[in-house]
Amino acid sequence: MTTQKKNSAVKAVSFMMLITLVGKVLGLVRDQLLAANYGNGMAAEAFTTASLMPRTFFDAVFASAISASFIPIFNEYLKKKGKKEAFALSNRFITLMGLVTLLMTVVCEIFSSQFVWLFAAGYDNETAALAAQLSHVMFPTIFFTGIAFSFVGILQSLDEFNVPAALSVASNAVIILYYIFWNDRFGVYGLAVAFLIGW
Repeated sequence: MTTQKKNSAVKAVSFMMLITLVGKVLGLVRDQLLAANYGNGMAAEAFTTASLMPRTFFDAVFASAISASFIPIFNEYLKKKGKKEAFALSNRFITLMGLVTLLMTVVCEIFSSQFVWLFAAGYDNETAALAAQLSHVMFPTIFFTGIAFSFVGILQSLDEFNVPAALSVASNAVIILYYIFWNDRFGVYGLAVAFLIGW
């Protein structure tokens, strides 16, 4: 490896580490702002539960399909059949992932009240009702997460790591901006919308 290539590799790794660090710091700031604005009250508990449910459902049902099935096959297509065939495969997979996650989102929307009790046993009726209302806003993140993670797999297969590393920076920045400019006006319902927009 030439000196120029080594320097380029070091710069790429350093930049990715920096982006990852910024994302982590913004995540801490986001959590601190949640605590500062809502404490440990009903709104904070309801929001935490409602934001946890979509990711839990996605991880349980779809994450392994992307990491264990799609990405290895996509890499195999890249090596043996070229980019054109690999991208044709990715188009079909992303379409399928979009349809399945959309269906999952609809099911979760319909049964949101029942799902809340799985995650929030011991909540009083008012907190559970608020969590269900917030989850209606945030369940579509299942769809967006499925699409985003599919593209992350493609980018990483093409040796592009900076954009995937920046995902948390973008989503956390949206939520932090909401806290600064709009939280006083729209409250926890607006926070749920900001969470969705971040994704």
